[in-house]
Amino acid sequence: MTIPTSVTSIGDYAFYDCSGLTSVTIPNSVTSLGDGVFEECSGLTSVTIPNSVTSIGYMAFYNCSGLTSVTIPNSVTSIGDGAFEECSGLTSVTIGNGVTSLGDYAFYDCSGLTNITFIGNAPELGDEVFYGVTASASYPAAATGWGASYGGLTTIILRYLSDAQLASRDSQQRALGQTDVTSAPNTYGLYNLSQVQALNVGTPLLTRDTVSNKFKLTIKAKKSTDLVNFSDMPFSAGDAVINSNGEMEFQFASPDNAAFFRIESR
Repeated sequence: MTIPTSVTSIGDYAFYDCSGLTSVTIPNSVTSLGDGVFEECSGLTSVTIPNSVTSIGYMAFYNCSGLTSVTIPNSVTSIGDGAFEECSGLTSVTIGNGVTSLGDYAFYDCSGLTNITFIGNAPELGDEVFYGVTASASYPAAATGWGASYGGLTTIILRYLSDAQLASRDSQQRALGQTDVTSAPNTYGLYNLSQVQALNVGTPLLTRDTVSNKFKLTIKAKKSTDLVNFSDMPFSAGDAVINSNGEMEFQFASPDNAAFFRIESR
């Protein structure tokens, strides 16, 4: 369905429960999407939001389980409460650099969401925005507001390549036909050591033995050479320390010329 260019706003619940609706193209004349505008449109698989829309209303796409990817343009400044809640088929989201706030439960229980790309600074979060989501999040290294905890995201992908490996353009990347990670590392959610952001861990992660009263912190490290297949990478106890700055340090050897490492909370 293509909405006419004479339309400037789409009102509340305009397409509520239109289960037969499969795709929507919104014209550049539209500046706002009302509350519940596509709520319960379970057959909706594709939506194009233009760079004229400045706000996405309350529960605008609630339970649109057929959606697989969404790009929020830079013109949008706010995403309403529950806007994409229960969109279980959603796997990829790009959030534009104009977004300054994400409403309560905006992506609540989007259980299929695996990749979130933020174009700009960290927006203000409502309650449980990413509850039930385990996704790798990427964002510009120069952006502000990214701290040790952010909205329930429990996985961050980080990269280590030596200068020589970067210069030679890792053969794995060439084989995959991907853009050179030297020039666009954030495109893939990858960072060099100076850009690694703190991990926001999930649960269960920290436990305490009731007899010894000792705490145990559990995270999982995995390794990949192709960014597709990750295998467990165990450490021995002697390789992990907490330094004077309270940072965890792991020392390990890798036989690969270049590798990608994923840190998970479980």
